[in-house]
Amino acid sequence: NYMENTYMILNKTFSNSRMNPYLRRCSGCEERAAALYQHNISLSRSLYPILNYVEVALRNTISECLKKHFRNEDWYISLANKYPELGDAISKAEEKKRKQRKAQDIVAHFTLSFWVGLFNGKYAHDLWKPLRLAFPKMPKDKKKRANISNPLNRFRQVRNRVSHHEPICFDLDGLKNLYDEMKELLSWIDPELVILLKQIDNFEVVYNETKAIIS
Repeated sequence: NYMENTYMILNKTFSNSRMNPYLRRCSGCEERAAALYQHNISLSRSLYPILNYVEVALRNTISECLKKHFRNEDWYISLANKYPELGDAISKAEEKKRKQRKAQDIVAHFTLSFWVGLFNGKYAHDLWKPLRLAFPKMPKDKKKRANISNPLNRFRQVRNRVSHHEPICFDLDGLKNLYDEMKELLSWIDPELVILLKQIDNFEVVYNETKAIIS
């Protein structure tokens, strides 16, 4: 059988520890486990458009809002002076920029964790007021920090799992909910982004295919 042979190859090359979670999820069926592993990769690939849109849109819209708030192109210096832990993240971004010797804006070198962390409760007093302006289409009844912070933290976790080639297919309903939350978040930044995303997005097709294997 082709898929059983596929499992043997994957297990031999990628190790038992990597394949065992898929085997357990498929009740010991090697054929389904191999198919699920392959679909996990397809699922990760299908998320790339929304991962790209959310991360790039988020950093650019936040940066513009904080430039206006601090009245300074180098708004991050104001944060570094007040919050040492943000200063550390900013120093790392500056060092990365120096090593690459590019004229690219330092903003592009800040990590996703940096951007998502700005919505944490400890910064709410200073930053929530300007940060909420990054989402001009967000309905008034939803304009609460938790409605941004919580889904963005889940987004960061999934993005990291994708980057580290880890399973994202074991909680498909949670993944679909996060996908829908990120589309909503994009619509709060600019509804046109959701329309553009649709042109290159096939997440829901792969999601349904993967669900059929697990069911």
